[in-house]
Amino acid sequence: MRSNCDAGYIKFMLFFKKSFWRTLYRAFCNMLGNQPSLGKYLEPILQTLYGSYHSELFRGNVVALNNVTCDMLTITLNVPRNWGGFEAGQHVMLTHMLDGKYVSRPFSISSSEFLWSSQRQIQISCKVKSNGELTSSLNSLNAGETLFLSAAQGQFVLPKRSADVILLCAGSGITPMRAYLQSLADLSQHAQLPFPNVTLLYRYRGAEHAAFLTEFRDLQETHNSFRLIESDSLQSQKLSTQLTEIGINHNDYYVCGPLQFMQSVITSLKSQGIAAAQIHQEHFGPSLIHQFADSTLTNDTDPAAYFQAGFYKAGRQHEVAASANASLLDSALQGGVEPTFGCRMGVCFQCVCNKLSGQVKDLRTGELSGLGQEQIQLCVSAPVSDVTFEY
Repeated sequence: MRSNCDAGYIKFMLFFKKSFWRTLYRAFCNMLGNQPSLGKYLEPILQTLYGSYHSELFRGNVVALNNVTCDMLTITLNVPRNWGGFEAGQHVMLTHMLDGKYVSRPFSISSSEFLWSSQRQIQISCKVKSNGELTSSLNSLNAGETLFLSAAQGQFVLPKRSADVILLCAGSGITPMRAYLQSLADLSQHAQLPFPNVTLLYRYRGAEHAAFLTEFRDLQETHNSFRLIESDSLQSQKLSTQLTEIGINHNDYYVCGPLQFMQSVITSLKSQGIAAAQIHQEHFGPSLIHQFADSTLTNDTDPAAYFQAGFYKAGRQHEVAASANASLLDSALQGGVEPTFGCRMGVCFQCVCNKLSGQVKDLRTGELSGLGQEQIQLCVSAPVSDVTFEY
């Protein structure tokens, strides 16, 4: 018989070999076509044979739609078992076909982890904008229709059992907070665990726009350790005053909402002496990271500067004015160039193109590219000089 050490060594070697071949396979696929798998690389061909084929995406069947406010829709989806689950605070890329093309956008999961584990269902709650390419079409969905979704993503994971946690949100930033609070409530009910000390500051513009407000009020009545602070901007409730009243003797602060709200909250917290490591934030694009990036990660480029960006395709050139404070994808679209793109946050790699000359900065990290030819993602890159691309 083999000893436990021998068995452990064998398991380790099998895992190592599996990881080695997986890494080698991904490197080959990236070298072949800038995609993480052959399925992704061959996806356009496979979709001509099987119209609903999507590599690395999962089919979610619509169970129900519910307008939780005048401008927010909640979609309940049945998700296959192999989807893998999520942690409260994470999001998915939701994909839907519109006018013959697939459109993808990120949305936080707004339901409890228990709903997934017990019924294989999740809920997506999103603001419905009349000019939104995807959200404006979701109201017309019917039960039984299919949406595609990615595996759960994101590092904005809220703690399971932690005392003195402060949640600060506005607008659709309430969605990951609801998933967290519902998960805690379910743990308290089904596992008989005490509800931790949690404070939710919920900023909204009129009660008719405050999604799930009744739920949170009921939760406060049920659990003494949960405190709800309502912040209605229409009633002249000053956000800065309420932030000061919360105090600073807390472990962690989780912030999610519109950019202006997050700027105000983070500035206020830091002015009260809250360490940056205690402040956790969620975003769905590079602009927020760019605004709050450490000075050590940025360069001396004037954020108000503009550069010439030349886009080449099939021998034709199109030049646009590209802002140093916006992604090259946004500048291209505003300038009339229509490159292929998907998620707008550096996940799907659909906007990868070949930089011929010039230098760009990664909006997620502040890292500068080289000056010569290389492949970059338009949605997470901004120019720091005049640049040219082939797309």
